Amino acid sequence: MVQLDPAGIRVKVAIPRGNTLNPEATRLTLKLQPEGQAARVAAMPLRLMGSTQGERSPGVLSRNVAVTTYELALTAEGASQLRNLQREVLNSRGDRGKVELSVNTSFSEFVPGTREMIFWVDVKLRADDAYLTLFDGAKVSFKMAES
Repeated sequence: MVQLDPAGIRVKVAIPRGNTLNPEATRLTLKLQPEGQAARVAAMPLRLMGSTQGERSPGVLSRNVAVTTYELALTAEGASQLRNLQREVLNSRGDRGKVELSVNTSFSEFVPGTREMIFWVDVKLRADDAYLTLFDGAKVSFKMAES
């Protein structure tokens, strides 16, 4: 993680069509905890690179779901946060420890009546790497506030 180039990092979030992701509220969170030391965390903002229409499989015995896939990259602020985190870890001389990676997002629009959504999140840490799947057809439930 210490040698990652911020420019090569990509995140893909796929959600059922008709729902809309809010890229400005999406963060790639990286937590590095060198052995015997305090954890260091960066919640890096992402920017939209583009979106595509397609299908994803929610499971072996299920029909494919029509999705919009959003491709995101680190913003300048996110890249700066990653570089600062990398510098801190290098300065701490920690060569072993824990790494946690997560993606936090929100939505700007839902299909009316949505109470549950299936989604996929894939991350690429280097420009030449393949995407790694973080969430493969995960379900999230919503409890809408009464107006």
